[in-house]
Amino acid sequence: MRAGGAQADPGRLRIGLLARPAGEFYTDDPQCREAVTGAGRLLESLGHHVEESAPAAMFEPRNAFYRNVARTLTAVAYLQARHWMGQWARRMAPWWADYDLLLTPTLGAPPPELGWFTAAGPEQEGPRVAGFIPYTAQFNMTGQPAVSLPLHWTPDGLPVGVQLVAAYGREDVLVRVASQLEQAAPWADRHPRPQEP
Repeated sequence: MRAGGAQADPGRLRIGLLARPAGEFYTDDPQCREAVTGAGRLLESLGHHVEESAPAAMFEPRNAFYRNVARTLTAVAYLQARHWMGQWARRMAPWWADYDLLLTPTLGAPPPELGWFTAAGPEQEGPRVAGFIPYTAQFNMTGQPAVSLPLHWTPDGLPVGVQLVAAYGREDVLVRVASQLEQAAPWADRHPRPQEP
């Protein structure tokens, strides 16, 4: 930015204002609404055009859906789910008595084009997300350490990660092996090729 650029006149801007969230499940504090409307008035006094408007995609529908589902979850159902997850983690643990690490793909496919998860409509977004992550979610739930390393590249030059998972509390093994792999197959200087327009 050139000297004095911070004080340069931005011109007359069109500014959308959103003072209330869409949906009763979001927090809606009157002080926050006032902060936004007060800032809108100030911007108008500076010569900008301010009107109530926001992008249609402002509130991500999947998170709103999950939040609504969570509101219907009883304490008993929540505790049963936590109990099931604990049992699952304990059932998985014995495998690491015979192995130090598990190696998997990080994702089920190379990185998709932007917008792919929502391209088939909202009813397909959840299945597409779930179908894309067959290897990582379970270790988020068990609490085991895992690392993703860009050890493969598609013919188009996109990185494809591999995941290493260690037994619970064995980050030391994971870090040492990841360091070894980085020395053997360095990736710091690799970058995806620019896409042609």
